[in-house]
Amino acid sequence: MNSDSLQAPPKVTVLIAAYNAEGFLRRAVLSALTQTLPVLEVLIVDDASIDGTAGVVKELAGADDRIRLVSLSRNGGPSVARNAGLDRARGQWIVVLDADDAMLPDRLERMLKVAAASEADIVVDNLRYYVPASNTAGPPVLEERDGGFEVVALEEFLSKARPFNRETDWGLLHPMFRRAFLDSKGLRYPLRSRHGEDFLLLVESFLQGARYVLSRHAGYLYTGRESGLSRTTVDYPLMWEHTEALMRDPRIAGNALLVERLRDRAAALKRLVTEKQLAAYWRERDYKAIAQRLLFDPGTRAVVREKINRRLRNAGLSG
Repeated sequence: MNSDSLQAPPKVTVLIAAYNAEGFLRRAVLSALTQTLPVLEVLIVDDASIDGTAGVVKELAGADDRIRLVSLSRNGGPSVARNAGLDRARGQWIVVLDADDAMLPDRLERMLKVAAASEADIVVDNLRYYVPASNTAGPPVLEERDGGFEVVALEEFLSKARPFNRETDWGLLHPMFRRAFLDSKGLRYPLRSRHGEDFLLLVESFLQGARYVLSRHAGYLYTGRESGLSRTTVDYPLMWEHTEALMRDPRIAGNALLVERLRDRAAALKRLVTEKQLAAYWRERDYKAIAQRLLFDPGTRAVVREKINRRLRNAGLSG
């Protein structure tokens, strides 16, 4: 068993990258401070916000000295902010929490028990979607199973970390990292993307030998983009470009199964981009753009055909 087992409760840093989060940051911070297993620190990196984010952090820190503020002089995006936090974190484990999300009170205690039992380098858990308007949370997005944990290989991770799967995209699951592993491998968030950086870091961690473990107990409350709270720059085309680039990585290119899994992910991301573009055209009543896409883009025709077939199946009209 690792030396940082639960015989001596491990020290945990909760890392929050915050940009213009004045209106919702308190919820995230308080969910970290009220864990059943007390955290060492809540490290908040203010990514050059232009609202009152820093003031909120200072106010909260006045009431709890576990809160630390790191202020960046210019906005760099999630990877830059999180890397600044990783470089300053003092915990044995680093838990990534988005500023618009929250954790259930026993989340970290459960995850640390899984980490100790599995000798994991990375632990992720199930999540529930949180709806701010009604202050409610939905059911777990992954199937819940009794007992233990699942040790996940890279092949399985790649097959699950994409849209249009039977289960929710595993790329949405938020990790807890063993800091010693990240530091020993020199791993940090990639700076070439403001969207999908979590996936890229996790893939690199797998390639560096990380032991990745999933708990299907839902402890994370995820706030969907439809809430309007997220400050992340959405760039699905860039995500599929990065996915295709991974296929050419020498450590992956010779493994036909990994390449196939990445190809499936790239195709799913392309489909997602097409669906979102069509939805935008429809909202704007840009029927000419829709017609042009249908005429010249086979991918668009495939998406529309699938939507029609799905509606027919739901109506019981297709064979």
